[in-house]
Order: sequence, then C-alpha cells, then structure tokens
Amino acid sequence: DSSCITVTPGENNDLSTEPSDNDDDQIGSFEEHEDDSHTTGTDEGDATTSTTAREKVPLSFTETDPACWPEHITSDQRIDIVRRGPVQIEDLNFPQSQTHRRFTKDRYFMRMKNGEKIRRSWLVYSKSSDAVFCFCCTIFGKRNHSLTGRGFRMWERLTLTLQDHEKSNVHRSNMDSWRELEMRVKTHSAIDQTYQEMQILERKHWNDVVKRLIAIVCHLAQKNLAFRGHNSNLHEPNNGNFLGIVELLAEFDPVMSEHVRRAEKKEIADHYLGKTIQNELITLIGDKTVEAITAKVKQSNYFSVIMDCTPDAAHTEQLSVTLRSVQCDIGVGATVAEHFVGFLPVVDTSGAGLTDVFLGHMEKLGLDMEKCRGQAYDNGSNMRGKNSGVQKRLLDINKKARFMPCASHSLNLVVVDAAKSTVESVSFFGVLQRLYNLFSSSPQRWEIFKENVPQLTLKAISSTRWECRVESVKVLRYQLPGVDKALLSLIEHATKKASGLEREIMTWKFLVTVIIWYNILYEVNRVSKLLQSPQVGIDVLQRKVGHVLTFLREYRENGLSSAHTDARDIAEEMEMPMVFPTPRGRKPKHQFPYESQNADSSLTMTPEERFKRDVFLPLVDSAIMGTSVRFKLMESFHSLFGFIYGRKEMKKAMEAGTLEKSCKNMEETLGDVDAEELVREVSAAVTAVPVQENTGLQMLSYIYTNDLLDL
Repeated sequence: DSSCITVTPGENNDLSTEPSDNDDDQIGSFEEHEDDSHTTGTDEGDATTSTTAREKVPLSFTETDPACWPEHITSDQRIDIVRRGPVQIEDLNFPQSQTHRRFTKDRYFMRMKNGEKIRRSWLVYSKSSDAVFCFCCTIFGKRNHSLTGRGFRMWERLTLTLQDHEKSNVHRSNMDSWRELEMRVKTHSAIDQTYQEMQILERKHWNDVVKRLIAIVCHLAQKNLAFRGHNSNLHEPNNGNFLGIVELLAEFDPVMSEHVRRAEKKEIADHYLGKTIQNELITLIGDKTVEAITAKVKQSNYFSVIMDCTPDAAHTEQLSVTLRSVQCDIGVGATVAEHFVGFLPVVDTSGAGLTDVFLGHMEKLGLDMEKCRGQAYDNGSNMRGKNSGVQKRLLDINKKARFMPCASHSLNLVVVDAAKSTVESVSFFGVLQRLYNLFSSSPQRWEIFKENVPQLTLKAISSTRWECRVESVKVLRYQLPGVDKALLSLIEHATKKASGLEREIMTWKFLVTVIIWYNILYEVNRVSKLLQSPQVGIDVLQRKVGHVLTFLREYRENGLSSAHTDARDIAEEMEMPMVFPTPRGRKPKHQFPYESQNADSSLTMTPEERFKRDVFLPLVDSAIMGTSVRFKLMESFHSLFGFIYGRKEMKKAMEAGTLEKSCKNMEETLGDVDAEELVREVSAAVTAVPVQENTGLQMLSYIYTNDLLDL
C-alpha cells in the first residue's frame, strides 16, 4: 500500500544524531503528558482523576474528554468546548466495575411514562476515567458535584442520580447558559466577537501549517528519504530534507512563509519543526494508516496472513506481517489487496515464539483469528513445520486457516536442489561467480567487459535472488563470444586467472550446460515473477505450476537435442570443437573368470551419453521431483475450491453433476458455508455473468460492479 509509513521513528531517521544548540522546538499540544492523574479517591461514586493533576494538563483544541478539562475553565476554553459540543461515546465496550456493573449507552436517554425516549444531550462519558459528567454543569457550574468534579461511576445508583440532577435548579440554569452561549457563537453575536474571529483565524493558520507538515512527512516517508541532517536550524546547510522542503514551501506558499517568519523572529515558541514533532507525526500517520488497513480487512470479513523473518541493519530479527484480503465494493468491483501492517521485533525465532508475537499483534489490531482463512510463509522449519511450526500452531487455533508455502520461494528451492544435484552443476555456477569476481575486482577490468559486452552485464551469484543467476547465465547464453574476447584482453594484461577461465568456457560441455540451465531458469523465473502479483490466486498458481511441470517433462525428452542445436550456432561462430571430453578409460581388474561376462556398461558409453546420464538427467529429474513434492499441498486446495476457480470449472461441475457434492464438501470443511445457497449462487453466476469474465475474481468483480448480489 503506497500510503504505508515505512520510516521508523527515532534516531534511525537522522543523518546525524548530534543535537542542535537551540533545540527549543517542542510543541506543547503534541507532547505526551505523564499519566499521574490517577489517585485513589475517597468517594466510591467519584472517578479517580485528581483535580490537581488535571489542572496541569493544558486543554488542546480537540480535547473532548471532560476528565481532562482543567478545574478552572477560561472563557476562551469555554467557547471552544461549546462550539465543539458534547461528544457521547456509543461504540465502546464499556468496562465493568468491581461490582460487575458498567455504563451503557441506554443511559444517554430519559424514558418517559408513555415509553418515549428523550436524549440527555448533556450527559458525557469519560473514557479515561470510566465516569459520566454533566456537560453544561462542568463548564458553567461549580466543580463540587459528583457529575462535575471527578465524575460519577456508581452505576447501580446512576438512574436516581441522573433523575435528581436533571430536576435541580442549578442544572437548569447551567443548561440555559449553555444554550445561550451556543446561540451567540452560532450567530456571531458574542460580546468579544472580534476577539473570537481573531482566534478563528489563528486556529485556521495553525491547522493549515499542520496540514502542510503532515504532507511533507507523507512525501518523505513514501520516497523513503531521511528526514534530518547535521543540524536542525532553518536556512543552514545540511539541515535535512524536512526543513529543506519547509524552506522551499515558504518561498511560494503564504501560510508556510508566515509560519517561518514567526519562527525566525521568535514570535512563537512552538513552531512544530523539531525532531520530536517529526517523530510524533510519523508515528501518528503510521498508526492511522494501520487503522485504515485494519478497517478494510474487517470489512472484508476474511483474510489471509503472509509472514517472513529478516534481520534489519541493527541486526534485530524482525517479523514482517502482511494481510491479504478481497476488497468488495458495490459499484466498484472486487480486488485482491495485500497490506503490510508492521515489523515486529522478535527474540525467540522458534515456532512458539513467532506465534506468540504474531497473535499479540493480531490482538492489538483487533482482528479475530477465527476469520483467518489462509497462511503463506517460506519453507523454514520454524514456519512450515508440521509438528511445532507456526502454521501448525495456528491450525490448532483455527482449522480453517489452511497453509500454502510461498510459491516463488518454493520454485527457487526447486532450482537450488537442481543446482546441487551434480558436481558439474555446482562447478558451473562456481565458474559464473569467478567470472563476476574477476571483472568486478577493478574498474579497469569492468570497463574491458563493458567494451566487449555492451548490452548485458554479469551479476553476483545469490543464494536467494535467483533472478541474478538468470541474468548471469543470460550473458553467457547470448554474449559468450564477447565474454571470451574480454577474457582474452585480460590475458594480454598478464592476468593469469583469466587464462584458466577462458579455457573452461571454451568447451562444448560448458556451452551445452549454459543452454540447458538458461532454458530451465528462464521458465522458472518467468512463472516466479508472475506469481508475485497480488491479483494471482490459487487457480493461477496451479495452472502455472502445471505448465512448469509439463515443460520440464518435455524438456527431459527433447531438451538435450534442442540444446545441441542452439549451441552449435554459437560454437561455429567461435570455432569451438563440438565434442564432449572423453574420460580416460580404466580397465577393471577381474579376480574370477565369470566377471568378464558382466563388463561395466559405462565403458561402452559415448561422451554424449555419459553427459546425459551424469549431468542432464539428474538436473531435470531433480527439478521435476522438487516441483511435484513442494507443491503437493496445492492438491488439497484444488479438491476443496477447484470447482469455483473459474467459469470453465463451474460449468464442468454443473454438467458432471458434482456441484452439489463439492458444495457439501466445502460446507463440512469450513462450517460457515451453506451448500444449497452456494449451489444456487454458482448456477446463477454462470448464467448472469458475461462469457468474457472467465476467472472467479473477474466474475465476482462483475457481480459487485453491477450490484447483482441478489442473484
């Protein structure tokens, strides 16, 4: 998601950690205050917020909790509170008291004798103190009542207390004062109207400033740029990207220009440009982004989990968590979305430790693991272990969270196994790495390589990023004559290593191996990159993996001859002898006369047959076996969901009469699916959705786009 904040607040965003000499830029309204306001009260019906502590907390422009209002409210604060009005919290799981009672939203209403309900607009619940307050009496009356001082929380006596309070003369007088001031504020007829208008303009100025600062934070975070430099002063060199953009905006934007002028003239003490405010803005924006993502996931009802572990620059192991869901909106359609929701530092990387960290994060996000329908990790034993891995532990919690290993990672491991199948394959990639080391060891050698191979370049061999291996083999596949010329140039410069490498690559065996490996790596890498798209589903995975298996089986039969054909053109251009090396013969010793009748068949093999037996077949067979074994779990998904992969599968199930059986199987496995209803929906979808919408996702998107949910 492009709106995710990926910059971690703290010292890591600094280009320099040296503090500024005049770092007096802390903003009061954004600072966190120590929660020292909770003391033990003597009145059981009162909230526990200390009056003295509450006076220390300044009133911000957005404070709606009456427990945080100061004891003595100024006229400016009173007008701000009245302009905002009372905020009655309803969508909250109110906590229980020690007597196992709690506040309910029904208390916001007064029930008449005839059953009519009238809202008590003056009643406000404080989330911080778990108490209720009278809005008008708190801001206009004396703070000597339980509904105005510390709040009231004796829930068993709340009904009588509210009835007595709303009938009191003091409450009615304060209600009149509230309504009168509210009317004056709305009609702009207050005595100090000019002063209020100035306050409104000043508030608008600060709101505009904060909006621009938030935009700067989002821009730098999206571009993954550092925020700060070697100092934190405006209009000084190396003061960082954040202040640099502020200075740029100040040249053209009147709001930011006025703000910078006030800061430079020291007309304001708090200018919102310091490093603490930057970090707080990053944290707040990141939290809001995660909240928005969580809301989307909850709206989708079901989700899947993608996790992986990796160490950061500080060598701290981090668990990355990504949630995958289907976003369905009427009039818009259906799309598959993947959202990153956090890096979680972990100490215990065992299956139990990772599971505990993940479940804690899900609880923090408010997501129910019973709604999880899938897991996707790498092939590490701590993640996919069938006895104590993360997937097994989550399956114990929710049997419906079916596990499927990462397809791209599994394909990479298939190639890893094939590369280790023979000594010749290991030596082949060793030659590639030696070529890269030779040319990259100095700029002069790299320049010689670029002169002879202008369009392609060598890549270092990576154990995880197999795309690099494809690119390295690609250079030799299409530019082997140029690579040979570059090596000959190095030989002329008295480089002994180049001479040995040049002899190795100028053999028919090496050339045929290059062709074979490039064909296999190209096919695997092409499918692997396609499977990394968020829009790819299990149906596409099965189809593409099936294509890979078909390719490998066909290549086993015809691949060696086609490799000879491709290699022959290159060999003729380079005048390379097209013969495999003949191993030195060894006549076995016979101890008994009958041994001569069972002669070693390898002695009668041609060099080409020996290459096929020792190199080609082990390589391809290892790839076929690895693909079949590593994607075996895919069969369980196909047996359960295969009939709804697309229009073709749905029609086939309907014509074969297996639709009811498949829907019943899904109902028994998942539990929250109605088989009869699913049969009707599938049948209606095949009929109503146009023929050009083939895949399951396309059909679902068409239904939501055209509001056909009542099919």
